[in-house]
Amino acid sequence: MLAASPGAEAAPAPCLTCGAPMSVGTGEGIHGVPELTCGYCGRREQLPPDAAQRHQHLRLRLLQLKRARETAEAPLATYRAIKQAVLPGAVMMLVIQAVVLVPRLAQGEVNLFTLLPVAVFAGMGAGWLAMILTFRAMVTPLLRARPPAQPGLAARCRSCGGELPQVLAPKVVCRYCSADNLLDDRLAADASELLRREADEYHARARTSGGKPPDFGKGTRAFYVWGAIAFVLTVLLLEGVLRAMALASRYVDLT
Repeated sequence: MLAASPGAEAAPAPCLTCGAPMSVGTGEGIHGVPELTCGYCGRREQLPPDAAQRHQHLRLRLLQLKRARETAEAPLATYRAIKQAVLPGAVMMLVIQAVVLVPRLAQGEVNLFTLLPVAVFAGMGAGWLAMILTFRAMVTPLLRARPPAQPGLAARCRSCGGELPQVLAPKVVCRYCSADNLLDDRLAADASELLRREADEYHARARTSGGKPPDFGKGTRAFYVWGAIAFVLTVLLLEGVLRAMALASRYVDLT
């Protein structure tokens, strides 16, 4: 394909030696001169000056777009790391609590202070779960691919607008800007609504010189709020259980 650009099909460039479709190489370095290369016979040709200049211009623009996107989405990497650490962290906390609590419970040290780590574990577990669910609900629309501009066309990259390869997978990487794109049923079921929202998003960016950045702090706030709620509820529950056990013990002593 000759000097392909996002969102537009380029003219094919068949090899003059073997007839296979040639591809555009990026050259050496960011400002390298692109050239046509054949992956079958190895033939190499220079692009026409206007096509080479256009290809370089678009490649640099996509690179700038990729860097801006990676900077804006830097918190996503942190949340992904946190999500991966939830299960190992929960297992480690269970092991630590078992090591600490079992000997005390075996010695009859059953009181609210002894059981307080259980409430801490419940609070952290609820906080992690709330943060992950909040994060998922927040980022799914951000990472979803753009619906086709017209029925029958391919879905488009959420970042650069280039057409995405049609694959049977929940996620696809854009071949132009390397952005991850989520593919789900909403792209077909709610295409008109998603197109309207896309247009509204572009208008909002134009009015505010870049648009409002995503509020990635929602996940952190959900962790503290629901963690605190779960901690308090667990403490109250444990206190009620201990009181019930004390009343039952007194009743047994009296009888």
